[in-house]
Amino acid sequence: MKWLQALGMAFALYSQIPMPNLDWESEGRYRTLYFFPLVGLLIGLLWTGWMLFCWVFSLQSFLKAVGMTVIPFLVTGGIHMDGFCDVCDARASHQNTEKKLEIMKDPHIGAFAMIGCVLYLLVYTALWAEIDWRVTGGTLAAILAIPFYVRALSALLVSMISNARKGGMLASVSGEKQLKTRYFFGMMGLCLLWWIVWNPWYLGIWVAGLAGAGYCGHIAKREFGGMTGDLAGWSLQICELVCIGALVVLQYGGKLV
Repeated sequence: MKWLQALGMAFALYSQIPMPNLDWESEGRYRTLYFFPLVGLLIGLLWTGWMLFCWVFSLQSFLKAVGMTVIPFLVTGGIHMDGFCDVCDARASHQNTEKKLEIMKDPHIGAFAMIGCVLYLLVYTALWAEIDWRVTGGTLAAILAIPFYVRALSALLVSMISNARKGGMLASVSGEKQLKTRYFFGMMGLCLLWWIVWNPWYLGIWVAGLAGAGYCGHIAKREFGGMTGDLAGWSLQICELVCIGALVVLQYGGKLV
């Protein structure tokens, strides 16, 4: 029952999918992040469905790219991009750790958050527009797993790095050192196996995502003293962008033809 509660909580917190009434005081909430990557799997399925739709109806690349950009926001409601924007504002302030944490709690959007969001979406959409849509089989396999993988990476960072605030929504679902990192490493291993079965060069996507997570973890510890919910969302967005970029690079390098 606790695991079913955790599954429902994962989709209630990190997606727009309606869920039944849940007991948010139950111990199941500490297992929520174990199911977090399944939200990404749903996004991956919708991405592959959109790609097949575009292929059947011969839609132009820009419309394809916009659809791929919009789908995650329709599923998640933009919760992770909200964190990304908050971190952009905080980092651009060049203040001390305490002030940066205060800035991230401010509900108002700042200029640097707006600039960061616009630039991110431009690059994100441009990368999707550069995907070689003719590589249907391998590309679908790669794209299906990317959202699952980056959420496993984000949850791994939460499990390995202490909470900077010692409270908030992140603490309510992760608990104090209750998350077992081996689950997230296992999910990452499944993604690696899936990609290698399709094409050994997909290892590049896995490595790129891991490098992005390492960078985000370094910034979280150096500038904020640990992880927060906003930093988890920021890291997810960074890792997703890096993985899509790696797929484009591999295709341009002729490794996936």
